[in-house]
Amino acid sequence: MVRTYKLSALAAAHDLAETMGAVVPELGAEAAGELVAMAMALAQSLWQIANPPATLAKLYREDRRLAHARVDFVPRMTRLLHASILGLIAAQDR
Repeated sequence: MVRTYKLSALAAAHDLAETMGAVVPELGAEAAGELVAMAMALAQSLWQIANPPATLAKLYREDRRLAHARVDFVPRMTRLLHASILGLIAAQDR
């Protein structure tokens, strides 16, 4: 069962990297794979931050000093991935 999941996840990541390479050809195959790995890592951490447990969410709402800890997942993920794409493209020019 774990093997099936892992092989399926790897195939999906590979397919996504191929799609990203087709959509943003400036990336190239290697950078497209790196982008997918980066997106997965970002999504895992940002999702946790954007969806805190009820106690933390309440604290963030009540204390203005902690308001910066609130994250809107989609806009933040979009900005970070955009910056990552630009960085990966720029890194290839070196």
